[in-house]
Amino acid sequence: MIVNAHISLIVISIFITTEQIGYFSLAFAFLSQLISITDVVNNVLQPRVASSIDGRPKLIALSSRTVSSVAIVLGALIIWTGESWIPLLFSEKFNPTYSLLVYLLPGIWLRMVGKSLFPYFNGINRPEIVSTTTVINLSANIIFLFILTPIFELKGAAVAITLSYAISTGYIVLIYCKLNPVLKWSLAFIKPADIKSLYDSLLK
Repeated sequence: MIVNAHISLIVISIFITTEQIGYFSLAFAFLSQLISITDVVNNVLQPRVASSIDGRPKLIALSSRTVSSVAIVLGALIIWTGESWIPLLFSEKFNPTYSLLVYLLPGIWLRMVGKSLFPYFNGINRPEIVSTTTVINLSANIIFLFILTPIFELKGAAVAITLSYAISTGYIVLIYCKLNPVLKWSLAFIKPADIKSLYDSLLK
């Protein structure tokens, strides 16, 4: 995530002004905090997954659905209240940040879903899948940034990041579903019994 942010800033700085970079940096840094939720959950799950031969795919899918649902709720809250708290916290000068949040949020959500699967592949000793996902993400990000930023400026940069997250998440989800016959959408939306199941699993 940090490398991706630095590369994005380097590329977009070629095409946009310093002031616009400030808007983009604020939006990206703020939404990056959402991804830290996935990191916390992964840190909790990794020891449990590593001690299992099969990588505990059901627990990973449950975790992915939970993280995804949290991201959807927080994302909706950000969009709903963003136009109010951005000028309140950062002054009206930063109002252009709001539209960037809207364009970036779908990508952040996808990234959280994809990153939730990392412990599974590390647990079954397939870390190359995680590495490939990261390379795909960085490569797609650079390509889309060079294509979209000169044309659409800030919004193009935000869409470029969202597209790169979509492609890399699509890759790791397809690999996961190939190894574990589940519906792709079952990794994204929480079920009524999931919260209790997650709680019970973490206690084991």
